[in-house]
Amino acid sequence: MKVRFFSYLTAFHVISIYLSPRSYNEIYYFNISKIGDFLLGLFRRRQQIKLFEFSFSEIKDNSGENYFPRIYGKDLISVCDVIEEEIFKKNPFINTFGKMFNLEKVRLYFRKIAGREVNDIVVFINIIVWYRQQFLEGKPDEVEFSIEKTPFFDILKEFALKEHDVVLSSHFSLRKFFKYFYRFGGNLYLSTLVCIKTIIDTVRVSNGAVTQGRDNRIPLISSLYSLKGFTFDLIHRCDFPWLLMSNTPHEQVLIYFERKDAPATDDMVDILEQQRINFMAMSNGAAASKRMPVYKPSIRAAKLLFDYTVKILFLAYKEILNRRLESLVYLSEALHFIREYSKAYDFYYSNGIKINIDFIDHDPYRIARHLALEANGGVSISHQASNWPIPNVILGSCADIMFLFGPYYYQTFIRSGTCNHSIIFCGYITDYSFIAVKERSEKLREKLVDNGAKFVICYFDENSSDGRMSVIPNSRSVLIYKHFLNWVLLDKTIGLICSPKRPKTLQVRLSEITGLIKKAKDTGRCIFMEGEYAAKNYPTEAAQASDIVISLLLGGTTSLENFLSGARVVYLDLEGLYSYPEYKWGRDTIVFDDIDNLMSAINKYRSDSKSFDELGNINMVATIKQKDPFHDGKAAERMGRYINWLLEMFNQGKTREKAIEYANEKYAKIWGSENITRIKG
Repeated sequence: MKVRFFSYLTAFHVISIYLSPRSYNEIYYFNISKIGDFLLGLFRRRQQIKLFEFSFSEIKDNSGENYFPRIYGKDLISVCDVIEEEIFKKNPFINTFGKMFNLEKVRLYFRKIAGREVNDIVVFINIIVWYRQQFLEGKPDEVEFSIEKTPFFDILKEFALKEHDVVLSSHFSLRKFFKYFYRFGGNLYLSTLVCIKTIIDTVRVSNGAVTQGRDNRIPLISSLYSLKGFTFDLIHRCDFPWLLMSNTPHEQVLIYFERKDAPATDDMVDILEQQRINFMAMSNGAAASKRMPVYKPSIRAAKLLFDYTVKILFLAYKEILNRRLESLVYLSEALHFIREYSKAYDFYYSNGIKINIDFIDHDPYRIARHLALEANGGVSISHQASNWPIPNVILGSCADIMFLFGPYYYQTFIRSGTCNHSIIFCGYITDYSFIAVKERSEKLREKLVDNGAKFVICYFDENSSDGRMSVIPNSRSVLIYKHFLNWVLLDKTIGLICSPKRPKTLQVRLSEITGLIKKAKDTGRCIFMEGEYAAKNYPTEAAQASDIVISLLLGGTTSLENFLSGARVVYLDLEGLYSYPEYKWGRDTIVFDDIDNLMSAINKYRSDSKSFDELGNINMVATIKQKDPFHDGKAAERMGRYINWLLEMFNQGKTREKAIEYANEKYAKIWGSENITRIKG
């Protein structure tokens, strides 16, 4: 039996398959063009050429483990490692372009771009392996996978054959050809538009804050608002925990906004004015308040953009003359990079920014911003915001300073491709909330107890989706919620606190349980935490009100927070992540792969807690001290003090190198040299 897969089926393939003798028993495709889909129906070959329908959530090996850890923690990393070593380090265009800024960090930029491009192919290869094991008895010589031509094909081909015995072939793709020129033309057009518009605006407004030089400004700390939370109290999620727990002078802080889907409001402006903090929107769309100043690029940004565009186009011209046409595939992303770089450079320079805090490292274009700040003599800072169970290409960061919870995450971070100057261990970043929410937790529990609850369970979900690439389908979320909500209805002594990851969309995604949620809430023993984007409250608030916390193993951030805040926590793993260390620590005590077994264990604990003390006990988590070596509620304070030391040096007119050296020495002296690692310099 011979089977052929296509990553993207075109009209040409449909016609050629239709006209040629049938040489394959089955033909599948993962994606198809509109014309190809039309012809497929017209030629009535749908029974022979089929869409390969799958749900990532069901792709598991013979042991029952989901392919997710293998794909993202191993395969994608390995492919990107080889791409970087065999292509990026040898490509003249990338090397010359990189030397204009910082070669290592520019390579990281292209590595993350490559990760995006090959992601689906690596996933599809693994799905084909799963298909072969399930339906072809694992025979490797009967499956061929045809993908669109890519500069990384040879590496993908070797990887597929060597690691998974899948034969890869490639075909020229008009779609990718036109897509490339669309991106190239779009980036060139946007760069030209920025230059022209900036020149016009400069002529109209000859003087303004955005065109002033930094010589007339005190050094500023800028921080991006990313929707994590806008507040200056200690009881709700916050985008800038370091600011809450430090004596950083507010007049030297600038909060900036760039999300058009969540623009800065009048209420936000009121709070910022009360706090005496500077603020700015990066575009008109990011400002819903007329009192919010909007950044306008100066002639400096246009000049930088023009100069670098000319250099890059000339570099591309030289590659054409040298017949290295393969280098041109990187031209579009290089243009995008310099547009981001030029804008960021001007923003930092115009506002006297010397320190920038931004933890959105999964975005490759953040690298251009970090390099723009470095060119301004400033220091870029990022920090860990989530639990990282496995390495991932998107985690790679090149911020000068990276704050991690603890040394447990160091190798995961390095394996992801990071190239920071220094990595600093500070503890769980919002651990100040553990004490701050204690009174609210007590009141939350009282509400449930007053309505008859004697044992309170807290459940934290992860966002679900019915998209084929989702690891958690909506049906699985429905299944879990049904078990817990019905438990509340059947047992009048059970209290339930649910904290959805995306509360606003919960009942839209899981419409099947809307009625059940209402019935459970009507008992007075069921509460759902709310929020516009994520839950507004810190997880520990619900956890400290509970007797047992249930969290999904796939995430793990809420579990870590709740463990550290003193809660008893168990993981539910219906995804099958059996390679995770939690299974070594305590199967059916810390982690459960069956919801009925979990509920039975909780009932056992309820009836005799002393004899089943290992259930959800933090002492079962062998790596907890490595995940947070401090466990003292002062993580954000440590980060804030480090930032203040940097600011102290900048206030004295010192260089970025001197500022980092000074802050590192101070940090090591107080909290130990083992909690700071220099990677560069």
